[in-house]
Amino acid sequence: MERAELTTEQDGPAYVQVFVSILRDIFKEETVEYVLALIDEMLTVKLTIHNLSTFRLLLKGNWFIKEKSCKILALTVSARPKTQNGVVANGVASNSKTKLTTIDAVLRGLVEWLCTQLKKPSHPSRGIPTAINCLAALLKEPVVRSSFVQADGVKLLIPLICPASTQQSIQLLYETCLCVWLLSYYEPAIEYLATSRALPRLVDVVRSSTKEKVVRVVVLTFRNLLSKGTCGAQMVDLGLPQIIQSLKAQTWSDEDLLEALNQLEDGLKDNIKKLSSFDKYKQEVLLGHLDWSPMHKDPLFWRDNITCFEENDFQILRVLITIVDSSNDPRPLAVACFDISQFIQHHPAGRVIVNDLKAKERVMKLMNHESAEVTRNALLCIQRLFLGAKYASFLQKVVVLVDDGNFLTWKQHVLLIVKTHQLQMFLKRTVSIPPRMIALMLIFRSHSTTKAMRYRSLLHNIQKNKLSMSTYLAKIKHLYDSLARCGQRVTIKEQQSAILNGLLPNSTTRTFFTCGVFSKCCSGEQGCFGSKMFHHMPDNHHQICFVRHEDHRVLAVVKIVDDMVAVQDRSVRFVGSLGILLGVAFTNMIRRLMDKEKTPV
Repeated sequence: MERAELTTEQDGPAYVQVFVSILRDIFKEETVEYVLALIDEMLTVKLTIHNLSTFRLLLKGNWFIKEKSCKILALTVSARPKTQNGVVANGVASNSKTKLTTIDAVLRGLVEWLCTQLKKPSHPSRGIPTAINCLAALLKEPVVRSSFVQADGVKLLIPLICPASTQQSIQLLYETCLCVWLLSYYEPAIEYLATSRALPRLVDVVRSSTKEKVVRVVVLTFRNLLSKGTCGAQMVDLGLPQIIQSLKAQTWSDEDLLEALNQLEDGLKDNIKKLSSFDKYKQEVLLGHLDWSPMHKDPLFWRDNITCFEENDFQILRVLITIVDSSNDPRPLAVACFDISQFIQHHPAGRVIVNDLKAKERVMKLMNHESAEVTRNALLCIQRLFLGAKYASFLQKVVVLVDDGNFLTWKQHVLLIVKTHQLQMFLKRTVSIPPRMIALMLIFRSHSTTKAMRYRSLLHNIQKNKLSMSTYLAKIKHLYDSLARCGQRVTIKEQQSAILNGLLPNSTTRTFFTCGVFSKCCSGEQGCFGSKMFHHMPDNHHQICFVRHEDHRVLAVVKIVDDMVAVQDRSVRFVGSLGILLGVAFTNMIRRLMDKEKTPV
């Protein structure tokens, strides 16, 4: 018998009858596997099998039998003729309650088996992919959707929704998202999708995926869920509008995907308008449930509704100030400070009104709050309160931090800010600095002092523990630099103390009197220190004489310093600091390296 003959429409029913008889009467695994493989081949060319009940026995046996039985049932159900007025499409009457009950029972049993595979797969690598593949075909059936939701199967899909990399995982992700899309047509399933982690995970997938079929099925799912409950608001909060704009800028071959993107974008815009209504904002403030909903950072909302804040003698503004004064939750505090700063910026008399309501002192108390989010927004509010919108805006634009590699970029940025905001008169001292600017400088100085205290505390409490010596010293150097940026100088003695305090305490000490000559480190050709090498400069040498204690902790530093400088190319200043710390050991190491390079001392 050739397999090509099995695909003929004429002989198909006869073969089906033979196969069903074999499966009913024969129990030898090799025979069952072969017959199932033939049936699977027949189903791929869309032939149909009518007697589903005989396949209930195939849920027993080895994994091959289970997998093929599951696939055959799924394909059979998805390809069976649909009923119209009680008559099947091929003319067979379908008014037998027993037959329908039998089919429904098989489907319910199959759904239970699939859920079991998602929980505890029978096969380590094929169990979950097989279950998802069958569900993607079966969830078109209403009875399967109902059974799947009743079996609490929706939550089993959520962990599988995550960005994929390999071809196999991409296919699994696609079929999982296909299942979610099919469930988005079923109301009981939508309720669970709206309250679970499904939407954030789908957003992560569509943000990172480049596979067109995955993007298409996720976008279609979003389109179905957009008008359901709070799904639209969640999508806006998760940043989906920006993602949709990015997707529209890419090239897609599927016209349905482009149409779905346009529809989804329009729907999200409508949701933003609804979410940005002043009535919704008013309710949020009065209930004290402040959160980063879209309206807070939407400039159009503030421009269009700023006069609404004047209602009932600035009731909403007064409530915001009360929240600043009484709330213990960092999120409402941060949002309230931000909203007050927005009121100051957009209302013509904002600064005067906020000052009259005694908000300045209350907001300033939050500038030392333990939450960085609260501190940042409180500082923004105070900036706008002291300077107004014209002068406060430039403070938000200094985003380039100067270092050794970007001085020119930083300089251009600063000059642009000075010219844009006409600050030359203050820098040239032709105009006296306004009192409010002086007050703001004092605030910044206080803020820098607080940061410096925190950095110094970290410096003297850092422990090496299981860190490598290179990592440990790099962390300490980072704290030195942070203190320097705050205007705090760290002495050599303090550096030495910080390094030793973080090392293990058990050691023996002995005193050394050291006197060494260090040559200056300067740029040169490729040498023993990578891009740096030591040159002898008699007219510019440094003599170091001091007394110190050396112990086993210091020996660990001596052991690592050679590799650390050579590999990571630490700055000259840091090498010098270690030299002062290590004394004779460091001097000998430098001389040994210089002898190796044949450089005279």
